[in-house]
Amino acid sequence: MNNRHCKGSTINGKLKYIKKKWGLLGMEEAMKFAGFSAAPRDGEWVPSRKDHLVMEWVIKNKGRKYIYDMGKYTAMNLGIFSFIFSFVGVEKLFERGKLNYKTLYDFGDVVIENLGERKAKVTFKDYGTEDYLGDIWEGSLEGLMALVKASGTVTRTDADGPADWAYILRWQ
Repeated sequence: MNNRHCKGSTINGKLKYIKKKWGLLGMEEAMKFAGFSAAPRDGEWVPSRKDHLVMEWVIKNKGRKYIYDMGKYTAMNLGIFSFIFSFVGVEKLFERGKLNYKTLYDFGDVVIENLGERKAKVTFKDYGTEDYLGDIWEGSLEGLMALVKASGTVTRTDADGPADWAYILRWQ
């Protein structure tokens, strides 16, 4: 995990959720816990361990139940992208999914399988083994579906490897 990096924007989205939920003091505590003296720049590559530490601060101080909500919040608050995504459907969002993942993470992969009429399987490969990672991705997928105004469900399912996270999405 030491050689894995994510863009600062992935961490900043989580920090914004913390600030909204628990104020500036909460955000500063989470940043300190993760080893930040200042928030990372959005385009900056940051060790992914620091991203995990932000989530671990939430779990330790507020409870794991907030990780799902954090994922949903970050997916729905993508700045200008939120506005743009609100005009596309789920299928168009999936077309961009793999490319978007690779712009944010220098490890792992996302595999999106079309399973037929308004159903898909999304698998995050080699992402990490910590249980809470399943919660953040589940919330993120729910948030993305809400963003494109698709009512439906996100259900966690069996994945191939111990560091993989898989979900079945159904929408109307």
